[in-house]
Amino acid sequence: MRLSILPFFIISVSLFACKEKHTGNYDKHYSATHKTDTATLALTKMGDVFFGTYEINKSGIEKDSGQVRGKIFGDTLKGIFSYVSSYNKQLKKTKPIALLMANNKLLLGKGVTVVYMKIPYYAPEVPIDFSNPEFVFEEVGKF
Repeated sequence: MRLSILPFFIISVSLFACKEKHTGNYDKHYSATHKTDTATLALTKMGDVFFGTYEINKSGIEKDSGQVRGKIFGDTLKGIFSYVSSYNKQLKKTKPIALLMANNKLLLGKGVTVVYMKIPYYAPEVPIDFSNPEFVFEEVGKF
């Protein structure tokens, strides 16, 4: 009986210890508009990774909402956006996302999408374009 409790105890202690080691954490909420579209982004950063929620409201007619997660490379956040659309809630989609931190704003980048084993990402040999972003996110507060 003691042997079955021991692994649970070790895992619990490990998870608690790992959680305490993260530094540089933050929770921020961002908002952006482009023509009649609006987007909100809530991010949490832990070390060199990020995760959160992302929602795009397309002219008040259609909404894409889901989760973002990825890695931080200097001033660039690269990851994936897993979402469902209000148009078809039964179909879960995934696409790459790249954000550039500049002047306390996040610029949404565009790139060439490549899919490997059903995981989309931006092709590393083609630079991500941040020059004409669809959304420029501004911080609207912390949680």
